[in-house]
Amino acid sequence: MNVNKKTNIQANFMHEKANEMIQQFANKNIAYGDSFGKQFAKYGTISALVRINDKFSRIESLILGAENNVQDEKLEDTLTDMACYCLMTLYEITKGDTHLNENPKIEQYSFENDKELYYFYDNFFNILRGDNNGKDKNNMQKKDAEGTNRLP
Repeated sequence: MNVNKKTNIQANFMHEKANEMIQQFANKNIAYGDSFGKQFAKYGTISALVRINDKFSRIESLILGAENNVQDEKLEDTLTDMACYCLMTLYEITKGDTHLNENPKIEQYSFENDKELYYFYDNFFNILRGDNNGKDKNNMQKKDAEGTNRLP
């Protein structure tokens, strides 16, 4: 398979899973009263390490064939949980350096269309890499209108 085609397929898969993870995070975080954030504030990064390690141990058990006593939990669920804990940790260690409102509403993450969501994620990952280089939604839309920046 062509690497560009495969990359687009993978990116679409990740996009779909990221949206599912964001919604799952929002639902659980509200239901649990931000228990992760509170624990992180109290114990620091070690609290994140413990939760991520628990998920890693669960993944290891599932892959190595240990008996699965939680019938409705699949490997995919545990991998998603671990990814979410990693992103929650990233948020907690960088929240003082972000441009997010301290009390964001979930509604701010609703997007008019896939292109807006693409711009959001592209900008988000550029910020995480420390490589924003002026890549914001307006700049990318301008480039796209000029035909110099094509979406996957």
